[in-house]
Amino acid sequence: MLKKLGLTSVMLLSAGAAHAQSMPAGFYMDGYVQGEYITGSGDGEFVYGIDVTLGYSGANTGSMPIGFELDLYAIDSDGFNVDPVVLGSVFYDSSFGRISIGKPDSPLDDYIARPSFGNSMLFNLFPGYYFGSYFNLLVLDGGSNNYQYGARFDGQMGNFEYGISYHDFQDANYSIAAAGRYRFADYYTAAFGVEYLDNGSASDTKYSASLEADYGQFGGQMTITNFESTTLYSIRASYEVMQNLELSAEYIDFPFGEMATIGAEYSFMDHGYVGASALMPSGSVDPIYNIYAGWKLNYGG
Repeated sequence: MLKKLGLTSVMLLSAGAAHAQSMPAGFYMDGYVQGEYITGSGDGEFVYGIDVTLGYSGANTGSMPIGFELDLYAIDSDGFNVDPVVLGSVFYDSSFGRISIGKPDSPLDDYIARPSFGNSMLFNLFPGYYFGSYFNLLVLDGGSNNYQYGARFDGQMGNFEYGISYHDFQDANYSIAAAGRYRFADYYTAAFGVEYLDNGSASDTKYSASLEADYGQFGGQMTITNFESTTLYSIRASYEVMQNLELSAEYIDFPFGEMATIGAEYSFMDHGYVGASALMPSGSVDPIYNIYAGWKLNYGG
């Protein structure tokens, strides 16, 4: 379990990472570590987490077109923990696309843009996964051991990227997912995905789509998903007030009700960031406030 990785520890990791921007040839790292403090009408809660992918691509070194990826996800908080979930796969980069076998993740989560939920790892874990894949729900609910094996193919045709995957579970028979995204007019990225889950006694099909716009200082995002025959959606707008300082607002409709969020985030040293947000559920529920800091682990390539 990720034991009490405090905010000080997160920032120490961040400082260390600043000296490790160059990685051995072919290796890369993507993701982030984050600490946050969430408070509302009751007591506050500290949340610490990590979501990172470490990989190696032989094709990037000009050697054999093979490689691997390891994914680590964990959360520790005062009231809830996610024991480290470790996934991994080996891949072959062919002339027509990448073939991954082992325990790859779902392309639905890679290609479809999701709501930010005030940039809170804890809120993205629960209501956020209504906008994610069934695959992620099953993995986080049952841990890495619940996921037995899978295969995935990713390809690209011009500005269109796509992925198809199969996953076999112990507690559910299998899931199949397909997703793709297309960038056009230099400003927009449109994505669409579908996932089929068969758990033996029942089955369900989930559809998701997103549209992102990037106008430099201004940005926007809309996501629509169909979860258990219920249509959910979110709309987000952002504005870069000055260099490294961004303001955002978001409206989310999901099974628990409606929610609006506002937030501000400041980035520094290319990888560090600090921010604050307010999550305002509909009805008589008091606002929830989130203060967070973290470091993006985007190195190599």
